[in-house]
Amino acid sequence: MRIRLRVPNEGTQNDGNEGNKRRPDSGGLAAWFQRLFSPTASAAPPSKPALDHRWRAANGIHYHFIGRRCRYRDGKWQSEYCFDVLAGAELRNFRAVLAEPLVAAWESRHGHRMTEESRLRLATQTLESLTAQRQLPASAPVSAIAVDGVAVNPS
Repeated sequence: MRIRLRVPNEGTQNDGNEGNKRRPDSGGLAAWFQRLFSPTASAAPPSKPALDHRWRAANGIHYHFIGRRCRYRDGKWQSEYCFDVLAGAELRNFRAVLAEPLVAAWESRHGHRMTEESRLRLATQTLESLTAQRQLPASAPVSAIAVDGVAVNPS
């Protein structure tokens, strides 16, 4: 089976069917691809997301937890807790980096595993403390002092 595709030339306004006329300002298929992949073409600016039950508010900003990612960097494992942060009309990403050697030291001192809730609470506290100082870098490490202050939750 053969399929024949007719592509109009640049100057053609009609593809042969009277009911299927193109707009005179479109410029043809080649112009469409040029507009699609031109470097000046920009996407629409991101719209403000709907704030639902997942978003929390602190210090004049709204944030919501996206997920956790483990990475091996500089010879150490670390967990990155990723958040979407809405400050005013600007939507930004933030990553709180929790070094696993800090967590392992805490676990060996207390004889318990640190729960995932405690880890997420550390990342959230890091985000909230930075927003209280009116700073929001792309990523920030969780401090060793904050890790040492985690209470033991026996399972």
